[in-house]
Amino acid sequence: MSDLATRLLSLIRRPTYQPKKPKLLARSLDVPEAEMRSFRTLLRRLAQEGKLKFGRGHVVQPMEARDGLLGIFRRGGDKGAGIVRLKTPPGQGVTEVYVPPASVGDAAPGDTVLVAPGRGGQQGNRPSGRIIQVVERATRHFVGTFILRDGEARVRVDGTTFAEPIFLSPESEATARPEDKVVVELLRYPTPFQPGEGIVTEVLGRRGTPGVDTLSIIRAFELPDEFPPDVLAEAEAQERAFNEHDLTERVDFTQDLVITIDPVDAHDFDDALGLRFDARKRHWHLQVHKIGRASCRERV
Repeated sequence: MSDLATRLLSLIRRPTYQPKKPKLLARSLDVPEAEMRSFRTLLRRLAQEGKLKFGRGHVVQPMEARDGLLGIFRRGGDKGAGIVRLKTPPGQGVTEVYVPPASVGDAAPGDTVLVAPGRGGQQGNRPSGRIIQVVERATRHFVGTFILRDGEARVRVDGTTFAEPIFLSPESEATARPEDKVVVELLRYPTPFQPGEGIVTEVLGRRGTPGVDTLSIIRAFELPDEFPPDVLAEAEAQERAFNEHDLTERVDFTQDLVITIDPVDAHDFDDALGLRFDARKRHWHLQVHKIGRASCRERV
């Protein structure tokens, strides 16, 4: 969640807050006039997520506490349906609630939601329910494939997160080509009645190109792809402390021809081969170097 969204929700949830129209609310948050369009877009997004609502006269109001059970939403069952795993199960032993497709709203897998009892009966041992509010999004960024359908740019999100591709906003300045892997940020989550909309924030590369699939997984699970500063600083300190002339607990192979077999972009060079000929025994000695140790195997 952005800093502005956090400050906005904090303000409207105060007991002393009086509902205001967007322009007055923006003034209270020191939002520049030039950013009013983005501010209104943020208000609409938070309203869609159930974190605020518009009252009579289009004033911004906090969302009242609703009678529901808190849980984590997952896809499952019929197409578009889902399961909410409750964080605090009620005393009846219920741990999961089935949500039919029409009652999912714009919830996405991993979102924290409020679910209320529904009228759809049960699915097995699970009672049926409906999602009444998305409390917190698991993520706004998804990895998918850039496609053109009927001349319109869309992103087909990986996996089964969304049944239909995400439309790209006209504001999206994507340089992607069809079949490129991309990261898309959702501006509007899809519902059973309305498609999702987003913008491309990163083009990862051509689908199937070496390295792109790995990068796609890194982005999808929000894994770090760079070493943190303290790790880099420690590595640099070790490099400065290293004395190549100190042979303590090391074997000297500098007189032999040793060739690394690690690629040029490797993070370490600890795999190598050495080869020398013993003229007296007429044997070749093959040295296999691995993690600072060397073993020799004789070959005739």
